[in-house]
Amino acid sequence: MISFLSRRPKWLASNIRSHERLFFLHIPKTAGTSFVDTVINVYSKKFSANYIEGLPLNSRLYLSNKNFISGHLSYDEVFRLPYIGDYKTCVVLREPYARLVSHIRYMDRYNLPSYEGQCKMLKPDLQDVVRQLKGVDFSSALSLEKFFKNMNAWAISAFDNCQTRFLTCDPLSPALSPSLPLPDYAHRLAQDRLSRFDVIGITERFDDTMSQVSTAIRHALPSYRAFSNTDSSPRKIDINNNEMRHILAPFVEKDIHVYNAGLKLFNDSMGAVKR
Repeated sequence: MISFLSRRPKWLASNIRSHERLFFLHIPKTAGTSFVDTVINVYSKKFSANYIEGLPLNSRLYLSNKNFISGHLSYDEVFRLPYIGDYKTCVVLREPYARLVSHIRYMDRYNLPSYEGQCKMLKPDLQDVVRQLKGVDFSSALSLEKFFKNMNAWAISAFDNCQTRFLTCDPLSPALSPSLPLPDYAHRLAQDRLSRFDVIGITERFDDTMSQVSTAIRHALPSYRAFSNTDSSPRKIDINNNEMRHILAPFVEKDIHVYNAGLKLFNDSMGAVKR
């Protein structure tokens, strides 16, 4: 008789603690769901805790029995956790114009009839954003500009240099609230903080990112890649249009600095592996 163990894929751990534990800071619309759905195959759902931003603050403190943790948490929320020193840490960055437009189109999908039921389950401030987007002409830079001028607190945190906000803002600090204007030094602080992560991934180089993760946790990942949570509005925003880029620019200018710094660290790390 062939035992189950003899038929397990090579990438599946025989001992869940035989490789490094991992904490993933999940910035929205950076292929984070695909990341989680790929990596969780190594750790299994039983030993994972994902999307922990939905847990009460106190409950997050008692997850040290999990081997893979992820969530839409800020840098400070992650590195305040008492057990974080026991984990390899990872963050994935995405080209800022592409990330911003992806997030806007992701929210606009809730205006589709097929998402009507899900839209009703969103928090009121998110429903407000969906209603606002319904009246936006995505082909008009002026229409988008009007939307940006009337964003609520949630939209500011999601659409205004979101990647910088996740690396610098702190929900527990009145001065660094995610919905407040970013200080001038925010992108420099975010760049400095990147160096604390064991793995910096790049959305546009997902396979190479997974290779870096595999090296960090000292275990092979499955050869297939999950591509999850990719549904979005059929309405598109042309980020190659100069007028459109001009309107979008203030909402990505800090993220561009952070992304470029992360890309350099990523390329340096890839070069070190090849050497």
